[in-house]
Amino acid sequence: MLLIRAEQMSILARDCLVHQLIAHAWDAAPEVCADMSAGHLRSVVDYCLEQCAHYGIARDYDILRYLNLMLVFGFTFDKDEPWAAAPLAFRNPAGRMELLMDHALMQTEQSSGETNES
Repeated sequence: MLLIRAEQMSILARDCLVHQLIAHAWDAAPEVCADMSAGHLRSVVDYCLEQCAHYGIARDYDILRYLNLMLVFGFTFDKDEPWAAAPLAFRNPAGRMELLMDHALMQTEQSSGETNES
């Protein structure tokens, strides 16, 4: 009988998530990914996972959304974009991604409005 320990399952689950994130990045932002080597994209995904762990973002769906924000606003948007600070400091970890997505949407709407006014 084959016995898989919890540590092994954790490693397998993370590896599966990494592959999902890489595939998602290619689907969501092929123009960004085309400029990166496979190793660089893997580093971006690893950094995404580190940042999500740092901010208490744990659900796979929310990690995908965080990666989306990295691809749209830059890999260090959490430090570079002033609007990201308040949502990421929100005391309820479950609400952080919702607030962050709301702020990102407002930012893109403002940017879109500024572009249309020009």
